[in-house]
Amino acid sequence: MKVDSTMKQADLYRKGREWFVNTYVDAKEVLQLDDKADGKLMGKGVYKYSFFNGLNSSSVTMGFTLNLDVKDGRYRYRIYNFNGTNKNQSALDGLSSRPSGPSYIKLDYDQTYADYKAGKRAKYNGKVTAGMDEQVRGIIALLEKAMRAPSTSNDF
Repeated sequence: MKVDSTMKQADLYRKGREWFVNTYVDAKEVLQLDDKADGKLMGKGVYKYSFFNGLNSSSVTMGFTLNLDVKDGRYRYRIYNFNGTNKNQSALDGLSSRPSGPSYIKLDYDQTYADYKAGKRAKYNGKVTAGMDEQVRGIIALLEKAMRAPSTSNDF
């Protein structure tokens, strides 16, 4: 993505690093690569989202890798390695005399999307995919806003 051509790599690096720090609770845990000289930041993020699917409620934890490269006047981000889990709980669990509880399902987002496109469990897979899409779009919007914000003076 191109930004103001006068914006230097160091400024874009600072903006990207500040975004990681402000977006994630513990940037030290999130950042896997922090290379100021080469203008590279890479971190592992986690987002959570929930939805209802009939009588079931799903609490999804979505993990991913975010890579941010910066150069004078431009930056590039990549989001990949999606994985997650779904804690699925039925509203009927409390009505049964036999003990039950939430079930945990490992999510493979590539397979979930392929199944959705093939019409397999379309409602559930559609909700998992839509939730992921919404979260990723939100991440991108926040990152782009931070990277395009005018530089502030160091005079405080």
